Amino acid sequence: MDWLSKLGGSASAAPAKAPALSLSSISQSLPSIPRSKLPNLHHPYVAIGGASLGSLLVLGTLMSVLKSAPTTIISSPVQTKLPQLSEEHVQELPYPPNALPGARDVNSPYGSVRVYEWGPEDGDKVLLIHGISTPGIAMADLAHKLVRRGCRVMMFGRYSLSHLAP
Repeated sequence: MDWLSKLGGSASAAPAKAPALSLSSISQSLPSIPRSKLPNLHHPYVAIGGASLGSLLVLGTLMSVLKSAPTTIISSPVQTKLPQLSEEHVQELPYPPNALPGARDVNSPYGSVRVYEWGPEDGDKVLLIHGISTPGIAMADLAHKLVRRGCRVMMFGRYSLSHLAP
C-alpha cells in the first residue's frame, strides 16, 4: 500500500483539480468585519498621528543634514574687534576689557565665551551666572566681596552681550 491509497486515491487515478480561487470566493470565506469596527480615518487622532509622523520624518532629515554641515567657531570680539579699536575708543567703552581679573577666552564648537576666574585656589568655589539682560560685569562688586572673604569665583561673560558690541 502506498501513501496515495491511504488517502483514498489509487495509484492510477488522476489527481483532482483544485477549485478555482477568485477574489469573491476569498472574501466570502473571510469573516466580515462590521463597518463600525473599522478605524475612522476622519478622526482627529488619526490626523494628529499623521502630522506627528510627518514632522518626525522632516526633523530627522533636517538633523542629519545639519549634523553633516561644518561647524564654524565664532571668535570672541576681544580677539576680533578690540585690536581694531584705537586707545581712545577703548577708554570710552562702558566696561573696560580688563575690568575683572583672571580673564580668558574658551573656544567651543558653538563659539567663544569669556571666563573670569580669580581668588584663592583652595577657597570655597562660587559660580556666578548672569541673566539674559544683565551683563556679567553687573556682578563684579559681589564677586570682589566673595574673593575678599576667601572664595574662588568663576563668572562667564557672553560675548553677544559684550561691552565690545558695535
